[in-house]
Amino acid sequence: MTKSKTRTTNWVLSFIEDLYLKNRTLVSADNYYCLERIHEKFPIKIHRYPTGGDYDTWLIPPQWDVVEAYLSDGENILASYEDHPLFLAPYSRNFEGWISKEELLKHVVFDKNNPDSFFYQHRLAANFQLRLKDWGISLPYNMVKNLDKEKYFVKIKVQISSGDLCVGEALLPGTLNKKIALLAHLCHPGQANDGLAGVGCGLEVMRRLSEQENRHFTYQFLIMPETFGSAVYLSDNISGLDDYLGVFFLEMSGAGARLAFNSSRKGKLYFDLLLHYLAAKTDPGYVHYKFHRGMGNDELNFDWPAIDIPGFAVYWDEFPQYHSSADRPEIIDLNKIETMVEFVMDMIGIIEDDYIPMYNQKIPIYQTRYDLYVDFFKQEELYYNNIDLLYSIDGSTSLFEIVNNLNMCFEEAKEYIEKYVALGFIKKKPIPLTKYKENRV
Repeated sequence: MTKSKTRTTNWVLSFIEDLYLKNRTLVSADNYYCLERIHEKFPIKIHRYPTGGDYDTWLIPPQWDVVEAYLSDGENILASYEDHPLFLAPYSRNFEGWISKEELLKHVVFDKNNPDSFFYQHRLAANFQLRLKDWGISLPYNMVKNLDKEKYFVKIKVQISSGDLCVGEALLPGTLNKKIALLAHLCHPGQANDGLAGVGCGLEVMRRLSEQENRHFTYQFLIMPETFGSAVYLSDNISGLDDYLGVFFLEMSGAGARLAFNSSRKGKLYFDLLLHYLAAKTDPGYVHYKFHRGMGNDELNFDWPAIDIPGFAVYWDEFPQYHSSADRPEIIDLNKIETMVEFVMDMIGIIEDDYIPMYNQKIPIYQTRYDLYVDFFKQEELYYNNIDLLYSIDGSTSLFEIVNNLNMCFEEAKEYIEKYVALGFIKKKPIPLTKYKENRV
């Protein structure tokens, strides 16, 4: 695959600033607006699933748009949706009236770790039994502990209507229709790193991939409401699921202390080894979580046993602003986004360039005749690396797997083996597609 030059990710910050305060939830007018803005950056197809549609138990909810929401003590508005969208829990029902402080606190969520911030209450939207049957608000903890009135006035006015759950899809065909998918969620209102940074990262990867020639695999990027969107999309595309080799969820790409990734359900597949290899090169302090640990998202639906598409999540871990209004564009580190983009591009580069090397003859090659020999007395380490590499070629193990077993650099090993390929001593055998889902240990 011919590579293009690295591009800047500066545009991602303005993208996040434009969209992060929008009402991005399961079904909303703002969701469609955001996908249209994304389409301006990279061509996407918008899949629409109307309210009332039932997709293998996943029932599409109505559209939920906020008209007005605030908390008052009768004299002053203490907090409102205009202050921050996290004030109101998505899919709260309409409510207006005076209630006691005791009753109010039953509907309030807060985060003591971020005492000046609103907190993301996603349970109403996620829980079928609670959606539009209850209401909730969030207040900064420093405000909660100072509530000293006996009664408070709450007004929540939302508009409920028929709408569409929307999933954005970017697609870059390769010579093979076998897909590698990137995933990101759009449904976290008032948050910049959790969701939108992953969307920006994925769009930048797709943009760079679009400039590269001779792609073997087909690359897809799905942008959707978390968990719900992937379940509905999978239900609607059952016939195409055998085309997937693996999916990678891009989470919290712009802030956090250390690189992290979650393994697949099976845990020791080709892509598991590849993520370990790249993570160690990118951040020696990286952390690895088992499947369904760490930050789990839409990759979990793809790796459901009945579907069996290896699913992974890649993100920056230890993110103290998580699920709070402190997750603002100001905390986004473009260097971290660029590092994540390069991580994904390096991963794709190895996937594209990997193959099973096979010898074309039985007898060892006379290395000095073809300038393939490295002098032990001058370059001892390189000599042993090359010897180990050549003796590991068995006609069934891929070049990356060999390199990973030997703790070598893929690019350096590839450069050396390509000399044998050019001379006709080694041939390239494509990796059987079934091997991407087989345990490697």
